Amino acid sequence: MEFPQQQKPADGKIIYPPGVKEITDKITNDEVVKRLKMVVKTFMDMDQDSEDEKQQYLPLALHLASEFFLRNPNKDVRLLVACCLADIFRIYAPEAPYTSHDKLKNIAWVKSYNICFELEDCNEIFIQLFKTLFSVINNSHNQKVHMHMLDLMSSIIMEGDGVTQELLDSILINLIPAHKNLNKQAYDLAKVLLKRTVQTIETCIANVLVLGKSSVSDLSEHVFDLIQELFAIDPHLLLSVMPQLEFKLKSNDGEERLAVVRLLAKLFGAKDSELATQNRPLWQCFLGRFNDIHVPVRLECVKFASHCLMNHPDLAKDLTEFLKVRSHDPEEAIRHDVIVTIITAGKKDLCLVNDQLLGFVRERTLDKRWRVRKEAMMGLAQLYKKYCLHHEAGKDAAQKVSWIKDKLLHIYYQNSIDDKLLVEKIFAQYMVPHNLETQEKMKCLYYLYSCLDPNAVKALNEMWKCQNMLRSQVRELLDLHKQPPSEANNTAMFGKLMTIAKNLPDPGKAQDFMKKFNQVLGEDEKLRVQLELLISPTCSCKQAEVCVREITRKLANPKQPTNPFLEMVKFLLERIAPVHIDSEAISALVKLLNKSIEGTADDEEEGVTPDAAIRSGLELLKVLSFTHPTSFHSAETYESLLQCLKMEDEKVAEAAIQIFRNTGHKIETELPQIRSTLIPILHQKAKRGTPHQAKQAVHCIHAIFHNKEVQLAQIFEPLSRSLNADVPEQLITPLVSLGHISMLAPDQFASPMKSIVANFIVKDLLMNDRSVGNKNGKLWCPDEEVSSEVLAKVHAIKLLVRWLLGMRNNQSKSANSTLRLLSAMLVSEGDLTEQKKISKSDMSRLRLAAGGAIMKLSQEPCYHDIITPEQFQLSALVINDECYQVRQIFAQKVHVALVKLQLPLEYMGIFSLCAKDPVKERRAHARQCLLKNISIRREYIKQNPMAHEKLLSLLPEYVVPYMIHLLAHDPDFTKPQDSEQLRDIKECLWFMLEVLMTKNENNSHAFLKKMVDNIKQTKDAQAPDDPKTNEKLYIVCDIALFVIVNKSTTCHLESPKDPVLPTKFFTPPDKPKPASVLGTVNKPLSVTGKRPYNRTAGSETGSNVGGNSEPSSPSGNKGREQGTDASETGASENEENPVILLSVTPVKTEPVKNKEVNSEQSATGNDSAERGKKRAAPADGSENMHQNPEEDQPGEMGGPVPPKPRRGRPPKSQTPGSTDKSSEAKTGGRGRKRAAPTLESPGGLEAANVKVPKQQKDTEAKKAPAQRQMDLQSSQFLGSDGDSLLDVESSPDCFVKEMDLFSNESSQEELAETELTQGATLQLRQSQSYCTDTECLQELPGPNPSNDGDFTMPMIMMAWMVIALVLFLLRPARMRGPSTEGKPSSPRNIKKICCIGAGYVGGPTCSVIAHMCPDIKVSVVDLNESRIKAWNSDTLPIYEPGLKEIVESCRGKNLFFSTEIDSAIREADLVFISPGLKEIVESCRGKNLFFSTEIDSAIREADLVFISVNTPTKTYGMGKGRAADLKYIESCARRIVEVSDGYKLVTEKSTVPVRAAESIRRIFDANTKPNLNLQVLSNPEFLAEGTAIKDLKNPDRVLIGGDETPEGQSAIRALCAVYENWVPKNKIITTNTWSSELSKLAANAFLAQRISSINSISALCESTGADVEEVAKAIGMDQRIGNKFLKPSIGFGGSCFKKDVLNLVYLCEALNLPEVAKYWQQVIDMNEYQRQRFACRIIDCLFNTVTGKKIALLGFAFKKDTGDTRESSSIHISRYLMDEGAMLRIYDPKVPKEQIVQDLSQPSISEGDPERVSQLVTITNDPYDACDGAHALVICTEWDMFKDLDYERIYKTMLKPSFIFDGRRVLDDLHFRLQNIGFQVETIGKKVTIPRIPFTPTCEIPKISLHGPPVKKAKV
Repeated sequence: MEFPQQQKPADGKIIYPPGVKEITDKITNDEVVKRLKMVVKTFMDMDQDSEDEKQQYLPLALHLASEFFLRNPNKDVRLLVACCLADIFRIYAPEAPYTSHDKLKNIAWVKSYNICFELEDCNEIFIQLFKTLFSVINNSHNQKVHMHMLDLMSSIIMEGDGVTQELLDSILINLIPAHKNLNKQAYDLAKVLLKRTVQTIETCIANVLVLGKSSVSDLSEHVFDLIQELFAIDPHLLLSVMPQLEFKLKSNDGEERLAVVRLLAKLFGAKDSELATQNRPLWQCFLGRFNDIHVPVRLECVKFASHCLMNHPDLAKDLTEFLKVRSHDPEEAIRHDVIVTIITAGKKDLCLVNDQLLGFVRERTLDKRWRVRKEAMMGLAQLYKKYCLHHEAGKDAAQKVSWIKDKLLHIYYQNSIDDKLLVEKIFAQYMVPHNLETQEKMKCLYYLYSCLDPNAVKALNEMWKCQNMLRSQVRELLDLHKQPPSEANNTAMFGKLMTIAKNLPDPGKAQDFMKKFNQVLGEDEKLRVQLELLISPTCSCKQAEVCVREITRKLANPKQPTNPFLEMVKFLLERIAPVHIDSEAISALVKLLNKSIEGTADDEEEGVTPDAAIRSGLELLKVLSFTHPTSFHSAETYESLLQCLKMEDEKVAEAAIQIFRNTGHKIETELPQIRSTLIPILHQKAKRGTPHQAKQAVHCIHAIFHNKEVQLAQIFEPLSRSLNADVPEQLITPLVSLGHISMLAPDQFASPMKSIVANFIVKDLLMNDRSVGNKNGKLWCPDEEVSSEVLAKVHAIKLLVRWLLGMRNNQSKSANSTLRLLSAMLVSEGDLTEQKKISKSDMSRLRLAAGGAIMKLSQEPCYHDIITPEQFQLSALVINDECYQVRQIFAQKVHVALVKLQLPLEYMGIFSLCAKDPVKERRAHARQCLLKNISIRREYIKQNPMAHEKLLSLLPEYVVPYMIHLLAHDPDFTKPQDSEQLRDIKECLWFMLEVLMTKNENNSHAFLKKMVDNIKQTKDAQAPDDPKTNEKLYIVCDIALFVIVNKSTTCHLESPKDPVLPTKFFTPPDKPKPASVLGTVNKPLSVTGKRPYNRTAGSETGSNVGGNSEPSSPSGNKGREQGTDASETGASENEENPVILLSVTPVKTEPVKNKEVNSEQSATGNDSAERGKKRAAPADGSENMHQNPEEDQPGEMGGPVPPKPRRGRPPKSQTPGSTDKSSEAKTGGRGRKRAAPTLESPGGLEAANVKVPKQQKDTEAKKAPAQRQMDLQSSQFLGSDGDSLLDVESSPDCFVKEMDLFSNESSQEELAETELTQGATLQLRQSQSYCTDTECLQELPGPNPSNDGDFTMPMIMMAWMVIALVLFLLRPARMRGPSTEGKPSSPRNIKKICCIGAGYVGGPTCSVIAHMCPDIKVSVVDLNESRIKAWNSDTLPIYEPGLKEIVESCRGKNLFFSTEIDSAIREADLVFISPGLKEIVESCRGKNLFFSTEIDSAIREADLVFISVNTPTKTYGMGKGRAADLKYIESCARRIVEVSDGYKLVTEKSTVPVRAAESIRRIFDANTKPNLNLQVLSNPEFLAEGTAIKDLKNPDRVLIGGDETPEGQSAIRALCAVYENWVPKNKIITTNTWSSELSKLAANAFLAQRISSINSISALCESTGADVEEVAKAIGMDQRIGNKFLKPSIGFGGSCFKKDVLNLVYLCEALNLPEVAKYWQQVIDMNEYQRQRFACRIIDCLFNTVTGKKIALLGFAFKKDTGDTRESSSIHISRYLMDEGAMLRIYDPKVPKEQIVQDLSQPSISEGDPERVSQLVTITNDPYDACDGAHALVICTEWDMFKDLDYERIYKTMLKPSFIFDGRRVLDDLHFRLQNIGFQVETIGKKVTIPRIPFTPTCEIPKISLHGPPVKKAKV
């Protein structure tokens, strides 16, 4: 709007009112205000009709709207101008309906602004007006002024044609956080204005919020903050914005999605928000972000869920499913936050979380990460305390979370000590808070115990038991301190300390701390007194608190910021201190029990019935009587227990008696009244109580009374006279009492018991069946259904055992008679009389009792010695009983006795038979039992030095002879040539050996092999002259050797010691070694179902077999070393027993016509069904019906009928055609099988002639008397598929089938195809013909077939079977793999290379190879698409000098980057696994260097595949923090073998632990396929980041490791040929894989050691005044030392040094080299010390506080010329400074901002508070900006540019005094100049010459320790 031109003065001169001088910027503010007041008065007095005045003052009016007035910094000026403008609008709007000129409100109704609308610059006027009003408004203005302003602005907005962008910006700028905090009144005014004008502004606002159009930069930067504010004002303002937000949620930019998610989380989560219901598409799109690929997005969504659950419970259903998925997220932080979200909502109101959400938290209590488990457990504990303990939300809420108590206690069963300790903490703080008053505390415990489920009760009991055991260990340790020092005392003390340490967190550190604590105990007697008081039985809970406080106070001196030693001691004290139970607590529990008995307790209110409360209360007291017996000793307590004895509840009385037994040792002397009342009750219970009561009563009398002989006699006499077998129901209690009396007092009652046993127990009770059992056919029935007679017999058997255990001698031979009786019961299947009167279920009970009795007797040495092998076998077979419950109970009994080390080691071998159990759960339970028993025994041996004298009975490996003995005598093992039986034997062996061979401690694998070898030198002691028995023994040994050799690569090493065999089972070894038993069996074996083998005339070929051929595998490595020679001569031999391959000529055979083959194949297809049928009936009563197995029918050849199946094994269900049809091919069974080729296949029978040298023939001819000559048409071997042929052929490319006999469904490694030599191979083929005994014998030359010593065909077949096994075991290592068809004999020409991993190793390495070898196509593949895109772009993902040029020169020619891994592997000759580089990339990319995500195709094409993936340090599980995590290596290996075919070289390029190549090879072998041959090499990289290209082009050496086989050497030569394109041959080193892998670790460890060494000297230099650079130069000139890696700094970083040294430490620990491990661990410790020391020095120089101080950090990479920040020292320096509250300003020329934030936001760095990074850290793009206003400058990376900075400019902008901390010694040459400028300079390893400015604090400031990490300081 413009004023009329004629109204403007001609000269444009401003006329002021009279008395007012000109207002300009030359005058003061006060003068301006004074003159404006007069102007205001003038305009106020003007009338609208004064045309002259209006025209006169028009220029003045326009002048007042200028920037000078509207933006004047003086608010009074702006206010006066606003008043003027208001009057100006009034004056120049004559049509305005004003009635009162003094009311500013009327301005809004005046249309004076119409004049402004007509002006050209009206928008500027409005903008200035709005800005003025927003700037002048303040608290002094009343509501009337606010309303006038609001009316004015809203009218302008609504009456105009539209709202301009600038005007809208002037309103919205007041909503952003910065302006909002500066002027709250302007913020409120803008909010109200927007509410009034929402309809007008809504259409204009999208330009700012969506398109980002704004005249104010602040608005563009705070768009999402603005949207949040507008949504809070009125959601309708965002109607046009919401669709755009939905679009941005689907953006490809992860950061943009994250920002939108954060915004929407606030909008959806706002308390009164209805956005989710009003905009469902946006809500669903937002929910989809819960599954975002970007981790921060998912994390933000999970955090939002907490607010959403609390503010919008109706949305819980939508969130539940997404939270479920996120509760299984691979990211630990996300799973953690899911728990926090749910628990936070639950603590606010339990109704906000449903059962499903609580279930997610419940699942996470078993998470693999400790942080997640801890959060879940603590969260549930808090909910339990709030809703169950405090009942804050009523009974319904308490019922909803009642399961928490059980779940938390169940976690005590976990193996982790951290879990156990946390459960104890939760129990003491949340479930039964220890700070409650005693009465309230015990009430809480009383009712908690009554509500727990059985498993939780066991866990709680176990917890008290463990705490009591730990108290006992500490008590014994204190007792050792009282003894005089000695070597034995020190050894015992060390054992106690190790045991105590294992019950504390981090046992490794705990051992060191406990040693220190033990040393303090030895020096401080007062401390020992306090500790003795703490663990004394009479210590009360209050006394315990005092003791703990005193002990910690003593150990806390001198005070330290952090004291891990003190924290560890606190853990120990908390575990052994009585925080709940003392005499007062027991008294309170007894009172509660009395109230429950009297009916006055609050049982019903607590949700427990009175009976349950009484029973559980007695059980609780019973448990506590074991752990705190002294606390029970009071008359009041015992009186209450006497009342319990009189109750009818059997369990209550039993528990009360047991409490008396445990606690009543002083009753007789101190409480005679209790004694007189107790004795009659105990007598009554022993005579007429329940069996359990009788047992406890007898034991109670024996334990607490001095005249126990008299008391027991008073019970024994009447009971012995009242025995009557005709009334069995009255026999049970007397039998129990008599048995326990005879066991406790054998001297008094042994003789009377003998007559009772002989005349009554055996003759009258056990040998008679008076009643007829139930014939329902069930194998088991409930306890209440068992007949009284059977129960009496069971207790009679137990009486026999107790009687013998009491005597502990066999002078009367009673034990022999008893053992024969028990054996007879097992043989008769439980029916001793064999009258068939008793039922199947009763027989099961008696078998269980008999087996358990033999096992119980074997625990006593005098009886164990007389148990015969036959009796041991009978008792062992109970574990395979046909009744499920018998197997289950017996296995548990054996397990418990073994765990307590009460049972001889041989009984552990029984568990091998569990492999035959058809129930998967039983097999799994047996395996768990084995694992626990083996670990307990090994732990016991480690902790007890004296145990080494009893290794025969303790060492788990010595179970193998017993296992072999049991399997050789297994009744199911009847036909050594039956493949199914052999497979069962193999399964049983592997079931035990798998657990034993988990670890190869002290070369135990070689020990096992040696043991089995030694067994083969002996005979079966049970039947040494029985060939059949010995034959089975040797077959089991051969299979055991096969398993051991096939599963271990170290078993051929030297055994640590010579095993000792039990003479009870094996004879002394024969000398010389006996000939193969399988070759000397002279009894013909019938083979049924076979057609005769027809031979044609003229096809005979003579062959010789050495008579001393041995079926054993070779010992040591000699057999392997002779493998090459054997291949030339056709013989494979060891030192004593040569095995010669014979010339074999196959002939035409006649196929077998068998109609039942197909039917059997279909019948055996389901493995689990087949095994379930043949072994045992299920556990159900209905399914446990006894079925009579079909008897075996005689074979077609007239073989003998098999004997009746033995008892104790589940009945085998046999289908038609399954009996003795070994000729039929089986396709079922356990394990995957491959069909053997038929005769028509190309791999059919072929002629094979193996030449034997003449000299050897002559030698054999001389041995003719001791040998047999054989002429075989074809040597045959019965395999797993029924009939298989074992052929020896000379054809080098014959197809080799795997030995299916030993396949196993549970094994991860299928047996490889068998290869004997390159000239002769071992084949297994399916046969359709057979040679009968008679026909074969008729054609054998030599002695008459009728002679006893002649060979029969089955004997020949078995001999060849053993020979085959020997040859298989003797094969070289290279022959274990698949068929080597097409395998190159000379180095293969590499044309295509695939590298998996485009990181710091793979990219640069392959770029240089492509650059140096233009004729080789190099493909680099990676799953990370963004990384591959970067490699294919101009901006490479990593920075290395010279890399970019190389990449660009080769990329697209012979260098390719891809994500298609599989195809790359298939096509490659060589496969690398490594990290990546830049200059070389650009030179090769597009030529012969390709980067791609097409991983599969790249692998498929390559000849060579490099594996260059990350091998990070494990952060969980075993080896956490030290061992390398090989999951990426394994994943690559599996993918390579999956997509590859043909011949390839697979090369590990990553830094890997020793034997990683072996792991890769095992994966390849286990997943082999035809025509696939993968050779594994090790080619570690020795690159240094920053000089990678230089190192690759001119390497110090190239190290290549591979197998020492011809194939391995050929593969090495092929890789050498690639490097020889540019690397001199003398720099290429070839080794074996072990040496190659260890060399890499050792190299990095040595380099790291040098850095730590010079850093340790730097600390010494700073303390003495020496200069570490001068020291380093001096020692570096020594040629023996050299000057490399002697540069002092703030510590080494990077991805390799720390990881590799820790890996080396872990390797040393695993190999039992603790001293070596500690040495290398000190390298890491010194590095961390250097970082802490430097941080402490910074804080010390800055006057001991850096809180709020700006500190500039220059450099964030771990070294110069790289952008890598992994393990950078800058991260740790930043952490220490952030902990002190410092404000960091960080600059690095190559590290992006996101990487710095990510590194500093790690939980270990940010202490779980990522927000503090945004508060304390600023990342700048300019070093001068970083130093602006800083207190100190810290150089953390040695970038060259830091030497050239303008330090005078920096000094001017820094606060004074200004400090420079040179952590890299890059400014050494500038130190003097910097000090002249004014800097205080501090550096590493050198004292500053000019002292720093002295500082005198105003109050005492704690001096920071240079020996520990800095801690937070108080502000001065």
